[in-house]
Amino acid sequence: MKLLLSLEELLNTRKMEALKMKTKDVKIKDLFDDCPSDKTLTKEKLQRLKGEYPVYTATIGKPFGKINFYNNTKPALMVVNDGASGSTYIVEDEYYTIGKHATGLSVKKEYSDCILLKYIQIVAEPLFIIKNKSNGRGNLPKQDIMNVKIPIPINDKGNFDLSIQKALVDKYENIENQKKKLIKKRKEIESIQVAFTREMQTVEVKLNEMFTLKRGKIISKEMIYNNKGKYPVYSTQVGGIFGYLNTYMYDGKYLLWNTDGLAGYIKIAEGKFSFTNIVGIMLFKKGIDSLNIDLRYIKNYLEPIFRANVKGRMGEKGKNEYTKLNRTMIKELDIKIPIPIKPDGTYDLDAQKKISDKIELVDKQKNKLINQLNVLIDTDIVISKW
Repeated sequence: MKLLLSLEELLNTRKMEALKMKTKDVKIKDLFDDCPSDKTLTKEKLQRLKGEYPVYTATIGKPFGKINFYNNTKPALMVVNDGASGSTYIVEDEYYTIGKHATGLSVKKEYSDCILLKYIQIVAEPLFIIKNKSNGRGNLPKQDIMNVKIPIPINDKGNFDLSIQKALVDKYENIENQKKKLIKKRKEIESIQVAFTREMQTVEVKLNEMFTLKRGKIISKEMIYNNKGKYPVYSTQVGGIFGYLNTYMYDGKYLLWNTDGLAGYIKIAEGKFSFTNIVGIMLFKKGIDSLNIDLRYIKNYLEPIFRANVKGRMGEKGKNEYTKLNRTMIKELDIKIPIPIKPDGTYDLDAQKKISDKIELVDKQKNKLINQLNVLIDTDIVISKW
């Protein structure tokens, strides 16, 4: 607990306010030349023409491969056309080639001494991404890139001010470094686990011996629309409900876990309900003293283990995550659950409830700190004009 409270010092990190200055809106095409590129380059062609010159495409920040010719010699801001459209990275190799799915931008000769490429990346990338989302096509053509307007700092004479660009880049990079430290601290907070059973007498029970695991069934939005009712349908929404039906699959209090999507999260379902095929239910086996098992205790113990063993694509704060944790994967983990017991060897329900209360109190404090850190981490630099 002391560790949690000490982390509140991080919240004194200063938020980034809008940076006000004199600026001039300029189209990308007026500042940059479109770099030469070879849109015929494929993996097969790279294999045939292996060489020493890096080839840059839509792969962020690293070469797609190397080839035996180059078509560029100037530093460039690379803008992704397809895939992670609007994302950018800077290339500073002496000799390199640009391939498919990306547009290279090199500063026009007349502005080479008053435009900083890193500054352009910072202010332009969010605008490119917004442009990509607004066109609804899922890609960002070169023409759209060239017509984006960006604010360039100017001095009292109306000329582009390189010194302000440099100052803004320094400030931006300092903030990004602070964000990285905050992200590291957030991970430390998320990983905190308190061993409340350390001084208690417990018995280890295998999950595979305590529960039968079953998967749900396919329930579509159309099915819910055509069979509206009062009984909740659970899917992978964390803390939410997929819809309501006029029938139900189970009546009682059970643990459900997400098998796909945001896999590994566990919820307690109570009353009459149904659940979809990307959710599983944990049913007590015969012979288990289920009346003296606190489902909150089981959830709090299992969920961190489940989440640590999912497979698939993870996402920052759950965004774009698609993971899985099916019955077979859980069985192979061979999890042992420590259950507090009384002197006579029976399950101690009161002890489980007290532990659950303490875990949830710590989790509440953890989540409060994490949410405050997220506000700081998600803070962006805003360039605004006088």
